[in-house]
Amino acid sequence: HPMYLALLVTTLPLIVNHFSIFRGLLWLMLLIGLLLKLNYEEGLLDQQLEGYPKYRAKSWKLIPFLY
Repeated sequence: HPMYLALLVTTLPLIVNHFSIFRGLLWLMLLIGLLLKLNYEEGLLDQQLEGYPKYRAKSWKLIPFLY
């Protein structure tokens, strides 16, 4: 899900540069929403694609070498 990671990395400097609790909470809500969406989409792919669980076992979800 490189698109999700790109969105998070692109918006993070906007939060850090002019930090406020409101902006931090918005970014956290974005992160939580994308993680929920990511897990939902992977569940659908598990059901639809025969080889997807095997692929998922050797790839990273969002952050390479971490998660």
